[in-house]
Amino acid sequence: MIKTVQILQTEDKVTKAGKGFTRFKTDTDGWMSCFDSADILRLKDSAMKSLPINVKIIETTKEINGENVTFKNIKGVSSDSPEDIPVVKPGVPLAHSVPQETKVLEGIQQRSNSRNATMYVSYAKDLVVAGKTIEEALVIVNRAKEEFE
Repeated sequence: MIKTVQILQTEDKVTKAGKGFTRFKTDTDGWMSCFDSADILRLKDSAMKSLPINVKIIETTKEINGENVTFKNIKGVSSDSPEDIPVVKPGVPLAHSVPQETKVLEGIQQRSNSRNATMYVSYAKDLVVAGKTIEEALVIVNRAKEEFE
């Protein structure tokens, strides 16, 4: 289904498998998810400019805890007419490439979402509280990290 929506709110998330995605609250369909980084950038741009945007919505229903839950995912975006939205088939890459800045943003997001980073900061903080300098704490934490990898 292709609809014109207004993005009201955005929320960056990470799946249990560590893949980043963004949820978008729309004026007509509530919350929808998008996993394509190029589409996410266009949707966020539309939200910042408060402009309507055409989206291709795919609904899937899954059984969770004995109840059927419907998920809405955005699988294509166009600020022009709905006919401009590419048809996305599983396993077939889109003709356009992802901009370099998108790849950089994904890399930053993956590093910032690292569960281990929080743990290492906590270890370093504990060492500083115990009387070590921050430089000593970082050396100790990095050495321990390397030993366990």
